[in-house]
Amino acid sequence: MKRLTLLSLALLFLLIGGWTYHIYAKNEQLTDPSFVYDHYLKLYEAHHYRLVAVQYTLKPGFIVQWEPHWKIYLYTDHRLIELDVNYRGESTRNYSTVLDYSTIGTLVENFRSLDLPARDYSTWIYVPNGDRLVEYRNKCMGLGEVLDNGTIKLINSTFSRDFPNPRDLKLIKMKPIGGVLALHYYRGCECSATWVVFRPYNETHDLIRVVYPWGVVEGHSPALNVQPFNGTYYLKLADKLKNRYCEFLGGVIVNATGIYVNPNAEVVFQKVIEKARKERRRLIIPSITIYRNGTIKEGGIGVMWPSYGSG
Repeated sequence: MKRLTLLSLALLFLLIGGWTYHIYAKNEQLTDPSFVYDHYLKLYEAHHYRLVAVQYTLKPGFIVQWEPHWKIYLYTDHRLIELDVNYRGESTRNYSTVLDYSTIGTLVENFRSLDLPARDYSTWIYVPNGDRLVEYRNKCMGLGEVLDNGTIKLINSTFSRDFPNPRDLKLIKMKPIGGVLALHYYRGCECSATWVVFRPYNETHDLIRVVYPWGVVEGHSPALNVQPFNGTYYLKLADKLKNRYCEFLGGVIVNATGIYVNPNAEVVFQKVIEKARKERRRLIIPSITIYRNGTIKEGGIGVMWPSYGSG
């Protein structure tokens, strides 16, 4: 009986050891861009996809020290794909889009030459620059940079239902465009890494421009039935947002009635309050409206936790 028990324990340890080594080996392979290209991307290359962006994250693992996670964004024929790869396998989700991302894409094979950083628990984003991928380094554009002396219907810094962490790429669905690759990075109340600009094109369609720090994509969508405004006139309104502090920026909307910072502040608050409660940290989500006539309305929602030991 004792011998049988020892044999069972030995087999159990062998199984655990083999499983652990399998996870370790798989994670090691996923730190090699050439391996990821050969096993997950060649099929997309064969179907003439373009590589639009890459997000690479190293997370602390439960079994092993490092867990690489890839999110690879590909485009072909008005379709955007998010390919998610980690040691558990791969998954995809995709949206049709009116936007032409081929203008800022690169060849899929250029993924192989991706130069990854030294190992650290963090997230890195890479975007095309000619025939190579370069690291995106926390750049954003002020609202004034997408305003000009043209007619505009709507500007949106893009909202994500999941409200991802700052510096996070996310494939989202936005009406009436379809798929949009949103980079959620901001600085202050008026500097965003993604702006979506709607302009009149003809009686039935609008021209859509999505502006990133590294390039612009365009497309046409059914015309919005909203009042247009002049971009130059709104420059002086946008100036009123400079040097204002936004601890959290969920999004900015600009239309013919004014500029709205975090118009959905209460929705954002409900999404992020649980994490703030667990960390017992201050959470303030401002809500700022600058009306067309220059009037400013400020508000917001937030919570502060008493420090430990306070009366």
